[in-house]
Amino acid sequence: IFIYDWECIKMYNTNSGIVTFLVLLFIWLPNGLEAWNPDLRGIEYQVAKDIEIGGDKELLYFYRPVSLKHDDNNIFVLDDRDCVIKVFSKIGILRAVIGRPGDGPGELSSPSDMDIYQGKIYVADKAKVQIYDKEGKDLGNFKLPLFIYKILILDEDKIIVSVIPLPHQNHEKLIYCFDNKGNLLWKCLDAFYSGDSVYDVFRNQIFLMNKSSEGFFVVKKAEDRNIYYFDREGKIKNKISLSNEYSLKQIEIPLKGGKKELNVLCWDSDSTRGLFYLLVPEYFNHKDIGLDLGPGQKVAVISGEGKLIRIIKLPDRLTKISVDNDFIYGIDTSYSLRIMRIYDGAGKK
Repeated sequence: IFIYDWECIKMYNTNSGIVTFLVLLFIWLPNGLEAWNPDLRGIEYQVAKDIEIGGDKELLYFYRPVSLKHDDNNIFVLDDRDCVIKVFSKIGILRAVIGRPGDGPGELSSPSDMDIYQGKIYVADKAKVQIYDKEGKDLGNFKLPLFIYKILILDEDKIIVSVIPLPHQNHEKLIYCFDNKGNLLWKCLDAFYSGDSVYDVFRNQIFLMNKSSEGFFVVKKAEDRNIYYFDREGKIKNKISLSNEYSLKQIEIPLKGGKKELNVLCWDSDSTRGLFYLLVPEYFNHKDIGLDLGPGQKVAVISGEGKLIRIIKLPDRLTKISVDNDFIYGIDTSYSLRIMRIYDGAGKK
């Protein structure tokens, strides 16, 4: 199921060395052919179509893309294996390559996520936050006492990170807030713990989505159909429950103590202009293992009240999305950057 989730694989395998986990990635089986089958009457459909990208198409491919972001002028893709950020124009022209592999100043060794804030790029690199400007200049780094999974910047002195608690590590919370010197300000959101380390990894995956400097949204990847809004002090201020039109996808995971069900909400997510965009997971036939659950070809658009209001059909299966008004930037299952424009169901913008 999480064959395409490189940052999760890396977080678990780098620190635990448990080969069983990697084996299980390829033997999970879905329970049923299609659990996401809502009553879609009255739901608007839109279509995302690829735009023509200029320049060298080979530059759009990556080895292990783990993060995709955009700002007013650029698209940013973080590659875990190459340990670089590639910066593209919004028509796909490569503008810059930032960073390089290594453990020295301005270098990256195992990045998992990034965020863009006021012209600066903040990269989560194991237990370090590395900062660049958009021209690639090294602006320094600071160390944290934990391995970072996701990162979100509320302001220069409020750096939000999430972790995935690993075997033999006693993280009791999933979200931590630090200042720009690495001092802990607060922590929140209890981690899930069942005693089965493999199952717990997937229960503790979350997405961080920014609203403003005043707070942020959290979506759990599985077993929760709510979107949570936290203020800048880590307090839950709102819980948005998804309407019944949106259903989770169910799979069975073979574990040491027997099979366990896992209900997956989304593969990736984004938020903009008061709406939430959930990349819907879909069942597909894998060439080696048969039927599996993976990234899909639909984006569900959710209102601020949790109602499914629109479905965007994609030209291909995507592993990551970043929504920019009438455009969607995505990484497909070949690890290539896609730039798409959104049209209504009749093909008109």
